[in-house]
Amino acid sequence: MTFTLHVIKGCAYCDAILSLYPSLVKRYPKLYFNMKCDESANEGIVYPYIEAYHLDVDGVYRDKKDSMLYINDVVDFVERSLNRGK
Repeated sequence: MTFTLHVIKGCAYCDAILSLYPSLVKRYPKLYFNMKCDESANEGIVYPYIEAYHLDVDGVYRDKKDSMLYINDVVDFVERSLNRGK
């Protein structure tokens, strides 16, 4: 399963979320985490947000959550996606 965390360059909340990258990799060693830093916000999108993507024999699993302001939000999303993507 692949997770992509989207942030805005220079955003204090986004910088805090990016700082958790090493702990996510350590906690979930078999998952792939990707970080994307946008130069500016795209219209109509609430940052930071995270997306999950998984392809298996049953098809494609996709999920997205915005307003990821706290580390626990990211961990909860990862756990939820792992349970739904099985």
